[in-house]
Amino acid sequence: MKHKARDGYCIKHHPLFVPSRKQSSKISCEIIDKLALELDTPFQHVHYEEGLDNPIGVEYCHPNYPKKGIDGAFEYEDELVLFEFHGDYWHGHPSQHNKGTTERETTLKESFIETQRIMRKVVECTKMRLFYVWEFDYDRLEEDAPIWSIVREFNGILEW
Repeated sequence: MKHKARDGYCIKHHPLFVPSRKQSSKISCEIIDKLALELDTPFQHVHYEEGLDNPIGVEYCHPNYPKKGIDGAFEYEDELVLFEFHGDYWHGHPSQHNKGTTERETTLKESFIETQRIMRKVVECTKMRLFYVWEFDYDRLEEDAPIWSIVREFNGILEW
């Protein structure tokens, strides 16, 4: 089965999907769409199609940790892996740490620590590899540079 943007996922490559639209963003979709082209592989994700009011598709939710919707899931090196986009504000990128609190009334440093804790939990529960991109890095990426050049693999500590 070929991946179609209107489906938002490919059942052949992602048979364990659980429908979710918890925390998706348009910038996450933009990055995932670019990565899908670069890597020539379909991603399961919430897809924002220009001209449509509502997104299409679902985030990936692993049955061992269904309370956390993952921005994307894709085949990499012959295995299904996870992908997260971290906005600087909501996930507490260190460049933001002295800029106050979030709307959730947590400091941005606390948001960073919480994001790292959740990522550890996701990896522990799913036993899957987890890749991520910071908004900070994406904003500074040269226009013609590959997105993959700023993708990091999570190994227990959030790098920035």
